[in-house]
Amino acid sequence: MGEVYRATDTRLQRVVAIKVLTPHLSDSTESRQRFEREARAISSLNHPHICALYDIGKQGDVDYLVMEYVEGETLEKRLYKGALALNQLLRYAIDTADALDKAHRQGVIHRDLKPANIMLTKSGAKLLDFGVARLAIHPAPAAIAHTEMTADSRKLTAEGMLVGTLQYMAPEQLEGGEIDARTDLFAFGAVLYEMATGKPAFAGNSRASLIAAILSSEPASMGQVQPLVPQTLERGVKKCLAKDPDERWQSAGDLKSELVWISENGSSALIPTSPRAAHIAPERMWMAIAMLLALALMVLGYLHFRSPAVGKEVVRASIEATPGTRFAFTSDLSGPPALSPDGRSLAYCALDEGGTRRLWLRRLDSETAQPLAGTENASYPFWSPDSRSLAFFADLKLKRITISGGLPIAICDVGTARGGSWGSDDTIVLTTTYRTALSRVSASGGVPSPLTKLDTSKHTSHRWPQIMPDGRHFIYLAINHDPLKAENDAIYWASLDGRENRLLVRSIANAAYASGFLIYWLNNQLVAQAFDPAKGMLRGDAVSISGGVEYDRSTFRASFTLSDSGVLAYHPGTGTAGTRMTWVDLAGKQLGPFGESDLYIDLRISPDGSRLAVARGEPADIWIYDLKRGVGTRFTFDTSNTELGPVWSPDGRQIAFTTTRDRKTEIHVKDANGAGQDRRLLENPHSQSVDDWSPRRSLHSLRTGRDR
Repeated sequence: MGEVYRATDTRLQRVVAIKVLTPHLSDSTESRQRFEREARAISSLNHPHICALYDIGKQGDVDYLVMEYVEGETLEKRLYKGALALNQLLRYAIDTADALDKAHRQGVIHRDLKPANIMLTKSGAKLLDFGVARLAIHPAPAAIAHTEMTADSRKLTAEGMLVGTLQYMAPEQLEGGEIDARTDLFAFGAVLYEMATGKPAFAGNSRASLIAAILSSEPASMGQVQPLVPQTLERGVKKCLAKDPDERWQSAGDLKSELVWISENGSSALIPTSPRAAHIAPERMWMAIAMLLALALMVLGYLHFRSPAVGKEVVRASIEATPGTRFAFTSDLSGPPALSPDGRSLAYCALDEGGTRRLWLRRLDSETAQPLAGTENASYPFWSPDSRSLAFFADLKLKRITISGGLPIAICDVGTARGGSWGSDDTIVLTTTYRTALSRVSASGGVPSPLTKLDTSKHTSHRWPQIMPDGRHFIYLAINHDPLKAENDAIYWASLDGRENRLLVRSIANAAYASGFLIYWLNNQLVAQAFDPAKGMLRGDAVSISGGVEYDRSTFRASFTLSDSGVLAYHPGTGTAGTRMTWVDLAGKQLGPFGESDLYIDLRISPDGSRLAVARGEPADIWIYDLKRGVGTRFTFDTSNTELGPVWSPDGRQIAFTTTRDRKTEIHVKDANGAGQDRRLLENPHSQSVDDWSPRRSLHSLRTGRDR
């Protein structure tokens, strides 16, 4: 119903958001009333987790609200990536419950609580959009809105029959009954369910089936969807979703107190939802040797996955990079380290002072690492079953090298590969490029032959394979580069003869097998689940074995590796591999960081040197930074697509960039001040990008390629 603009309040010199009633609705009495209702609702609220209203006005035929400018991403966008880690969930949930409690105490019922109306910021969650809110002290107005559910699953509120968004409506809303604060708590329960599991609490193929599900069925147990959801949280959410309002939490304040208790009581409150999961840890005590590559970022653990009779201690040590080098574990051209199957050696990529990347070998009984000659430009190393040779990708080839000495031998040609695995019969399973299915090739050399087949309606890549001990089966990750189709990302188990291929577990990262367990990344931590590699069967519940594991979202890879003997190595991190822009002088001295930590690529300084254009985030958008003030402003806003490669016009007034839309690559141009819409110049089914803009103001040098 409205358009929102970023603006500057010239009187108070602050950035604000201006919400304007769209012209085609300005003549609608209902729309004007709804617009005014939002203003009245927000004006009565003053809370750090509710978007503040600064002013309301009308100029000519334009009605507008001046509101707090909130920078961040909506919970809806965040959920495209999957469930939230528990600590994040509780933080944002407590903020939202606190905001709801404030609103309810002031007599304001939100009536449209959903992920799209919760903004996630550095300071916490912000509750937005009170456009259909109702003051509880007044009679309920006639029903004025209904939900449109679009093809891309975005939930929008529009005019019609019901007030709110269908997927989060309480039964009394759907039935036209009396609503109160408990109605918001039902919607909040549905939001909490989605935050914890990454899946909606209620779903249906049509409006009728969705309504029937909300009125008559219960959502699947959160523990079945997400094994590590604590029992206390499941109980709290289940109480929110009770059909009868009298059986729900009676106030947002009570629910907030419960969430605070779960957060503050730590492990004593975090009992797994499934009773079986609570007994796995003592029954199968993990014996580990852990090596935390402190400064450089790795942890090694010696994990014995079966229940040992003695030695149930955990030992931790640390390894630093060889002086003059730094580890390279993330990005398209490096990859996590690889432990040998016997657990005695660690191979990894590192950069020297001259920027050359090569493989280094560290025997775990030695205090030093040695470079492997001839492995320049290496990435994604993996071992032979006998731990005597290494395979790796370099210079568009798959190569092998004997660690006892000698130079690498080329096995086959590849593109931008995504991992491999070496079987006991010298069969290698690999991904030859980042947008293909898996192939197989002999370790002695040859031409790769197809192994798996992509279902392009679900996936765009098969990657990170591992051959099982029987030599007849393997596991791999299947992903889709489109974040809107991330629900299809999963770990699969298949046979080398092509007869078997089935989904094991939903995941956005690689998995590994060792000692009877499947180890995979889930919500910023490693979990283990009993697994039969010959039958492809998971048993029992997943158990957390380590938290804070780095995830490289540019390659869909978590930074960990396992050996057959039970050694585990991983790179601790905050969950996603980010980058930081840094000023460097001409002598190479670093002058300090610039901007927040995020994924940054394609940096371009404007012709006058005052601004910086850069692709930021995942999926990436173009941002413009004022280099004098150090302030960044978002330049493109299409959250469902990726914008890359900004190039300034010679006069600095326009910016050209690449965007992916409907599986096509387009070149667009937009005014550098951010005004107006971008204009399409070129469209191509193949990838393309802009290299430069000539002084004669004609774009040229379109370079074909592919995003990763």
